[in-house]
Amino acid sequence: MDSSFVVVAKTVMENRQMLAALTYALSVSNPELFAVYEEKLAEIKKTHERDFMLMDSVLQKLNEKDKEE
Repeated sequence: MDSSFVVVAKTVMENRQMLAALTYALSVSNPELFAVYEEKLAEIKKTHERDFMLMDSVLQKLNEKDKEE
């Protein structure tokens, strides 16, 4: 795997963790806005399903590689 791609994938992984925390905070503080967010996210995922699956696959491989080291 290209090293620059690994750096980008690790950054995406860190950003996903931050987004998860922010998403949880939004769900607690403003459930109505959270519902809109979930709806829009579902639309984006449907449109770019293959891209999401590819990134998830790469992130899973990186996680496995990190656990081995």
